[in-house]
Amino acid sequence: MAEKIATREAYGKALAALADKYPDLVCFDADLAGATMTKFFKAACPERFFDMGIAEADMVGVAAGMSLCGFKPFVNTFAMFAAGRAWEQVRNSVAYPHLNVKVVGSHGGLSVGEDGATHQCIEDFAIMRAIPGMLVLCPCDGNEMRLAVEALVGYEGPAYMRLGRLAVETVTDSIPGYKFELGKGATLRDGTDVTIIAVGMNVQMALAAAEKLAAEGISARVIDMHTIKPLDTELVLKAAKETGAIVTTEEANVLGGLGAAVAEYLGETYPIPVVRHGVNDEFGRSGKAPLVLDAYGINADGTLLPLADEWLLAAAGQYRTAALMHLSTLTEEGRFDNARSTLILEEADAQDALMQSILETVQARHYFGLDVDFEYVLPEQREAYAAFITRLREALNPLGCSVIVALAPKTSAAQRGLLYEAHDYTLLGAAANAVFLMTYEWGYAYGPPMAVAPLGQVRAVLDYALTAVAPEKIFMGIPLYGYDWPLPFVSGETRAESLSPVQAVERALRHDIAIQYDAAAQAPYYHYTDRGGREHAVWFEDARSIEAKLRLADEYHLQGVGYWNLTRPFPQNWAVLASLFDIETLL
Repeated sequence: MAEKIATREAYGKALAALADKYPDLVCFDADLAGATMTKFFKAACPERFFDMGIAEADMVGVAAGMSLCGFKPFVNTFAMFAAGRAWEQVRNSVAYPHLNVKVVGSHGGLSVGEDGATHQCIEDFAIMRAIPGMLVLCPCDGNEMRLAVEALVGYEGPAYMRLGRLAVETVTDSIPGYKFELGKGATLRDGTDVTIIAVGMNVQMALAAAEKLAAEGISARVIDMHTIKPLDTELVLKAAKETGAIVTTEEANVLGGLGAAVAEYLGETYPIPVVRHGVNDEFGRSGKAPLVLDAYGINADGTLLPLADEWLLAAAGQYRTAALMHLSTLTEEGRFDNARSTLILEEADAQDALMQSILETVQARHYFGLDVDFEYVLPEQREAYAAFITRLREALNPLGCSVIVALAPKTSAAQRGLLYEAHDYTLLGAAANAVFLMTYEWGYAYGPPMAVAPLGQVRAVLDYALTAVAPEKIFMGIPLYGYDWPLPFVSGETRAESLSPVQAVERALRHDIAIQYDAAAQAPYYHYTDRGGREHAVWFEDARSIEAKLRLADEYHLQGVGYWNLTRPFPQNWAVLASLFDIETLL
């Protein structure tokens, strides 16, 4: 696993390592050496370490004077005080005479967490960018921080560098061809559909987002823009021309930060869509760092999103149907977020909070079971995910509540891909009371036209599943939807429209098109031409395809089936069920 280290720690160690190489290197701190990690420099070279106390303005002034004497001062405090309390001295005593002083602000951004809004400096990028001649940067990980420190020591002139409080995964050391250079961004992942330009810890989030987008057929380029000023305009322009759209992401105010820098430049040179992701002109708030980040749409916590499900529970009771609680890492925008699963699986406090929320909800609403759907879980979290499911089962079973876990449709244990690798059939089958096989989405929104759940592919998943999980623990997934693809299909560009079986039939009737049936896939389909003259392909489900899948579940002696999802109208489904099975209620 890649090293996880806070950039502030990497900074402190890097500065100390350079003490012998640069005898003119001096370090100032505002009584925060334990937090800014300048303690490492103090230990290595105490005669060149100066603790100025809580007197930031004085500290900057003294550092400016020492730079005039030929020294290379590094001034250290919290970002809030570096960009706020000492701003006048930074501007007038350092930047205006263009002195060789490096101002280092630790604990920048929202991830300061419990220190609250007064210390969550989200304005430093904008403030320091506005100072003429000031270099502004924020490395994303430990490796990049080490390279940045050495580059700054050799750089002549004023600079501001932000450090982070939280430990973050090191990613840049494993990128082929990665090179650090002040004023130059680094392309960490190539892509053709959109470019994500990130800074600081949001670089890792951008890489994770690109992985998720790839699974949906979207090719995302990721640029690590560690230097915000001067902006690498050449790299930005190249990305704009080649991908046609830009998303910036930062742990800072979008007004004046990275997003502003990119939008300002492209607005004048090459106007394209630019979406700025970050803090939308508001102050932070106090709380554990992951929770605070989630509140601003940057990460997630261990609490449940409130749902107005009373009417559903009432309907379930009316029809004597046992209701399941659904737990997923879906965002409010409807996308699975492995930053949320990472938080739950790796942060004990968040997992404890989630467990408590689940227990309270299950007891208050009298759920019969819990359905867990964490998708795109990181491969290295395979065992942690299984352990979490085990913990849920051990907590909920005494309450009479079963735990069902949704599994990606695998055909072998060695199947590669972010969707599949952490879904270990053997481990999760043992951890849960039952599993739900997501045997659908071969035909999907960004893929080529085909049946959503071809019977041959479904059978292949079941054949493998039975090698790892007992049949009485398996529910087979059945899709109650289809897709309409505009033709010709172009990978990365074409996006199909999702529609219900009823809508698919109505569309065929409207265009006076005969519905055909693929005997191999056991799925209906048709082609039609819209009013604009464009051809479409439609694949969906009908009574025949549903019956074929239900008979497959009976053939394999499975526990049952599950539908995704029952909000799509399809009255024939109930007629098919009633014709094949004697249905009993659990209540």
